[in-house]
Amino acid sequence: MPPSASLPVALVTPVFPPDRGGLALAVARLTQQLQCRLPLDVIALKHTGSTPSVTVSTTTASAVLRVEASSWGEAHQQAFWLLRERGPYRCLHGIEPSLTGFPVALAARYASVPYVLTSCGNDLQRDCFDPERQAALLFALRHADAVVGASRELCRLAGMLGATGRIQWIPDGVDNQQFRPLLPDETWLAELSLKNAFPQIGCIGETRQPQGLTLALRAFALLRRQYPQAHLLVIRGSHTDASSVLSAFLARHPQMRSAIHEFPWLPQERLVAYYNLLDVFWYPAINDGLPAVVLEALACGRPVIASRRGGTADILTGSPLAPLMIPPGNPLALAEMTLRLLKMEPERRAYWAKAGREWVTTRFTPSAEASAYLTLYDKLIALRHRRTLKNSDS
Repeated sequence: MPPSASLPVALVTPVFPPDRGGLALAVARLTQQLQCRLPLDVIALKHTGSTPSVTVSTTTASAVLRVEASSWGEAHQQAFWLLRERGPYRCLHGIEPSLTGFPVALAARYASVPYVLTSCGNDLQRDCFDPERQAALLFALRHADAVVGASRELCRLAGMLGATGRIQWIPDGVDNQQFRPLLPDETWLAELSLKNAFPQIGCIGETRQPQGLTLALRAFALLRRQYPQAHLLVIRGSHTDASSVLSAFLARHPQMRSAIHEFPWLPQERLVAYYNLLDVFWYPAINDGLPAVVLEALACGRPVIASRRGGTADILTGSPLAPLMIPPGNPLALAEMTLRLLKMEPERRAYWAKAGREWVTTRFTPSAEASAYLTLYDKLIALRHRRTLKNSDS
């Protein structure tokens, strides 16, 4: 066993609860799983416009070292020194390579320990073109011992950008105890006048066009021709452009104002109630990592119609729900697939719901996600140890 096997792992992330968003929740879930199996330091970086500071936060179940600075450059510098001071570590792990990769890479190379980078969303696609982040991102990818993609598309992109180490797909998990089928919330049904509405369509996540809100709205307009009692329930993600997109759509379709309901960002306990209002869940994203909302909706027993691309394809390919996937960027295909699903017998729709839950709760679990990372850490540490021994012998 390598002598570093008893040392902690440091996980560096740009978000952590109480920060909002799916990434923060995913990191917290992974942290909870890892801390049950190894010593772990969690370091959260934040660009706040304040003077550099390092504080220990205990507002969540995990103690987190929070690094705040007036710029990302200062946050990176603070993180690098913090990793040096708190080490040695057996392995370093950076979430979102463009925001954590450079200080993690530099600290790992300084201490001669392996490091892992995880790409979860659109950070690689976005920041490889950003002149302020490009060089640091490419440096971190090139020297990483391993790069993990939450989707196979992200793994492919990491290789295209020059990652030379191990590239591995490790999908996120979903808490199937929290996200489960429940009876619809009667209060919400009454408040939203949904008791006699059918179908109730859900659309959630980021509201930028690449994430599909515009496509969903266009598909909903088509669906209402066949189902005039249909309602669309839209929840904003961590971005705030939903209102402007919806306002522009409703200006063109004023007759739909009472049929489209916009929710603010919801905590997870309220998301469960939201999913259980729905007859169908839409995720027509053009491209993405592995969308947690698709896992959550499936775990709640909701049939999901999603694009045949990116992380949704990783979730649904090979599953009983694979026939519900549609070509990306096609609102007509989304509306037509929804019509076919709604015209099925209720027993058949119930089959889709049950099959979807069984698929994700047996294949996309938090425990499996953490186990994959633990195995990866061990492999990288053992490989580094063998190289060290070989170099010392020569």
